[in-house]
Amino acid sequence: MRRALYRCLLNMHPPAFRREFACEMLLIFDESAAAASTRPLFADALVSLLRQWLLRTGWWKFALVAAGALLQLSIGGILWFSFGRFPGPTGLPVDHHPELAAMMRLVAVVAVGLLGSVLLLVFWWRGLARRIGA
Repeated sequence: MRRALYRCLLNMHPPAFRREFACEMLLIFDESAAAASTRPLFADALVSLLRQWLLRTGWWKFALVAAGALLQLSIGGILWFSFGRFPGPTGLPVDHHPELAAMMRLVAVVAVGLLGSVLLLVFWWRGLARRIGA
Protein backbone atom coordinates (compact mmCIF):
# COMPACT_ATOMS: atom_id res chain seq x y z
CA MET A 1 0.00 0.00 0.00
CA ARG A 2 2.79 2.43 0.93
CA ARG A 3 4.71 1.55 -2.22
CA ALA A 4 1.67 2.22 -4.39
CA LEU A 5 1.14 5.60 -2.72
CA TYR A 6 4.82 6.48 -3.19
CA ARG A 7 4.65 5.40 -6.83
CA CYS A 8 1.59 7.63 -7.27
CA LEU A 9 3.58 10.56 -5.88
CA LEU A 10 6.36 9.79 -8.34
CA ASN A 11 3.92 9.61 -11.24
CA MET A 12 2.72 13.14 -10.45
CA HIS A 13 6.19 14.56 -11.20
CA PRO A 14 6.89 16.14 -14.61
CA PRO A 15 7.72 13.58 -17.33
CA ALA A 16 11.39 14.58 -17.70
CA PHE A 17 11.97 14.20 -13.97
CA ARG A 18 10.18 10.84 -13.91
CA ARG A 19 12.27 9.46 -16.76
CA GLU A 20 15.50 10.43 -15.04
CA PHE A 21 14.85 9.76 -11.35
CA ALA A 22 11.71 7.63 -10.78
CA CYS A 23 13.40 4.23 -10.94
CA GLU A 24 16.19 5.32 -8.61
CA MET A 25 13.75 6.86 -6.12
CA LEU A 26 11.60 3.74 -6.14
CA LEU A 27 14.66 1.56 -5.55
CA ILE A 28 15.68 3.73 -2.58
CA PHE A 29 12.12 3.48 -1.25
CA ASP A 30 12.18 -0.33 -1.48
CA GLU A 31 15.52 -0.47 0.35
CA SER A 32 14.32 1.93 3.05
CA ALA A 33 11.01 0.13 3.53
CA ALA A 34 12.83 -3.01 4.58
CA ALA A 35 15.27 -1.25 6.92
CA ALA A 36 13.57 1.84 8.37
CA SER A 37 10.60 4.16 8.25
CA THR A 38 9.51 5.58 4.91
CA ARG A 39 7.97 8.79 6.27
CA PRO A 40 11.01 10.94 5.37
CA LEU A 41 10.86 9.62 1.82
CA PHE A 42 7.19 10.57 1.50
CA ALA A 43 8.00 14.06 2.75
CA ASP A 44 10.91 14.33 0.34
CA ALA A 45 8.78 13.16 -2.60
CA LEU A 46 6.09 15.69 -1.76
CA VAL A 47 8.59 18.55 -1.50
CA SER A 48 10.21 17.37 -4.73
CA LEU A 49 6.82 17.30 -6.43
CA LEU A 50 6.09 20.90 -5.44
CA ARG A 51 9.59 22.05 -6.35
CA GLN A 52 9.56 20.39 -9.77
CA TRP A 53 6.18 21.77 -10.81
CA LEU A 54 6.68 25.24 -9.37
CA LEU A 55 10.30 25.96 -10.25
CA ARG A 56 11.09 23.86 -13.30
CA THR A 57 7.92 24.45 -15.29
CA GLY A 58 7.46 28.18 -14.68
CA TRP A 59 4.46 27.82 -12.39
CA TRP A 60 6.41 29.85 -9.81
CA LYS A 61 5.31 32.93 -11.74
CA PHE A 62 1.67 32.14 -11.05
CA ALA A 63 2.43 31.40 -7.41
CA LEU A 64 4.25 34.73 -7.12
CA VAL A 65 1.35 36.58 -8.70
CA ALA A 66 -1.13 34.88 -6.36
CA ALA A 67 1.01 35.74 -3.33
CA GLY A 68 1.24 39.36 -4.49
CA ALA A 69 -2.51 39.51 -4.99
CA LEU A 70 -3.12 38.09 -1.51
CA LEU A 71 -0.71 40.63 -0.06
CA GLN A 72 -2.51 43.49 -1.79
CA LEU A 73 -5.89 42.22 -0.66
CA SER A 74 -4.64 41.90 2.91
CA ILE A 75 -3.18 45.39 2.95
CA GLY A 76 -6.32 46.75 1.31
CA GLY A 77 -8.50 45.05 3.93
CA ILE A 78 -6.40 46.45 6.76
CA LEU A 79 -6.58 49.93 5.28
CA TRP A 80 -10.31 49.56 4.66
CA PHE A 81 -10.99 48.83 8.30
CA SER A 82 -8.56 51.40 9.66
CA PHE A 83 -9.77 54.27 7.46
CA GLY A 84 -13.40 53.20 7.47
CA ARG A 85 -13.74 53.34 11.25
CA PHE A 86 -12.04 56.69 11.75
CA PRO A 87 -13.02 58.93 8.87
CA GLY A 88 -11.52 62.36 9.27
CA PRO A 89 -12.66 65.60 7.71
CA THR A 90 -12.00 65.28 4.01
CA GLY A 91 -13.39 68.55 2.75
CA LEU A 92 -15.30 66.57 0.15
CA PRO A 93 -19.08 66.47 -0.23
CA VAL A 94 -18.99 62.85 1.00
CA ASP A 95 -18.65 63.94 4.63
CA HIS A 96 -22.22 62.84 5.23
CA HIS A 97 -21.42 59.35 3.92
CA PRO A 98 -18.41 57.94 5.81
CA GLU A 99 -18.61 54.60 3.98
CA LEU A 100 -18.22 56.35 0.65
CA ALA A 101 -15.26 58.34 1.95
CA ALA A 102 -13.62 55.13 3.20
CA MET A 103 -14.22 53.49 -0.17
CA MET A 104 -12.61 56.41 -1.97
CA ARG A 105 -9.56 56.21 0.29
CA LEU A 106 -9.31 52.48 -0.29
CA VAL A 107 -9.49 52.92 -4.06
CA ALA A 108 -6.74 55.56 -3.92
CA VAL A 109 -4.47 53.36 -1.79
CA VAL A 110 -5.03 50.31 -4.00
CA ALA A 111 -4.37 52.36 -7.15
CA VAL A 112 -1.09 53.65 -5.71
CA GLY A 113 -0.18 50.11 -4.60
CA LEU A 114 -0.88 48.66 -8.05
CA LEU A 115 1.10 51.39 -9.76
CA GLY A 116 4.02 50.84 -7.39
CA SER A 117 3.88 47.07 -7.92
CA VAL A 118 3.88 47.45 -11.69
CA LEU A 119 6.82 49.87 -11.58
CA LEU A 120 8.81 47.59 -9.28
CA LEU A 121 8.07 44.59 -11.51
CA VAL A 122 9.17 46.48 -14.65
CA PHE A 123 12.45 47.59 -13.10
CA TRP A 124 13.09 44.13 -11.67
CA TRP A 125 12.38 42.51 -15.06
CA ARG A 126 14.71 44.92 -16.87
CA GLY A 127 17.50 44.23 -14.39
CA LEU A 128 16.96 40.50 -14.75
CA ALA A 129 17.02 40.76 -18.57
CA ARG A 130 20.31 42.69 -18.41
CA ARG A 131 21.90 40.07 -16.17
CA ILE A 132 20.79 37.23 -18.41
CA GLY A 133 21.97 39.10 -21.50
CA ALA A 134 18.67 39.16 -23.36
